[in-house]
Amino acid sequence: MTPTPCCYLIGCDPAQHAWLKGDDPEPGLFFAGFGDFFAAAPALRPGWVLINLDATEENFPDLLRRLQSLPNIAGFIVEVEPDQLERGICAMRLGAADLLVKPYDHTRWASALARLECPHSLLDGLSPREREVLGGIGRGMTNKKIAEMLGISPRTVEIHRARARRKLGATSLADLLDILFTERINVRGRSA
Repeated sequence: MTPTPCCYLIGCDPAQHAWLKGDDPEPGLFFAGFGDFFAAAPALRPGWVLINLDATEENFPDLLRRLQSLPNIAGFIVEVEPDQLERGICAMRLGAADLLVKPYDHTRWASALARLECPHSLLDGLSPREREVLGGIGRGMTNKKIAEMLGISPRTVEIHRARARRKLGATSLADLLDILFTERINVRGRSA
């Protein structure tokens, strides 16, 4: 039987996150900083991490890359104060599964966690060619350019695009791009 994944918190106030484990958060889940976390990491159960970027060191991009290299960490979510959004955006670019701006409630946290723990991507239901076409769309390419890149006709690109939209439930190009953006973030966050 696979153990239940843990949530590890770095730089977070245990009192503000008591709802994670009831009124008495489990000891060993909270770490004052990355140094404490990395020292304990080899012995930790598989899980994911919530990081308070307001409390982390200035070299947090290097620390996030190191975090992603740990085999027992499925991904990470970051929390920031509203005046630290630039750090949060940087963390998203480095693979964070989600960004929580304080104050937030446990329903927002649960939503972020559900996306991180979801074992499958929406894109998993697409054919390899549909994913290739959507990759071109996500890079802003026209149907003609995608067709040239893949060695198929523009009409075939349109067919794959329409099938992908239908499978994903997207009603417009904007919906499709929103799904692609969200899935890329989620996949990056999980693949660490």
